[in-house]
Amino acid sequence: MHPDSQVSAARQPMTTLPVDSSAKRTAWVCWILLALVWFVPLGWRALFSPDEGRYASIGLEMLQSGDWITPRLNGLLYFEKPIFQYWITAASLAVLGSTSLRRASGLP
Repeated sequence: MHPDSQVSAARQPMTTLPVDSSAKRTAWVCWILLALVWFVPLGWRALFSPDEGRYASIGLEMLQSGDWITPRLNGLLYFEKPIFQYWITAASLAVLGSTSLRRASGLP
């Protein structure tokens, strides 16, 4: 084999492997089933005591106070979890409203 033929073979663009349409369909079905299992039962049960209510309260307090840096629970500093969890909770409460929190917790 001539060395130039090896160089030209190395310069050829890589081709992607064709994806079977049944594999795509299976992937989509899996994602849809996962979404259904994850999101459908969200309103079916109340928040577990005491953790979920506590973390939701911290996010709500963060949203109401406007302090997105210091998580507080009933006015006390609360650094048990990474702050990203509280940001996501506060952002979801801002988008969905606190009625979603009341509905999930079973409060009137």
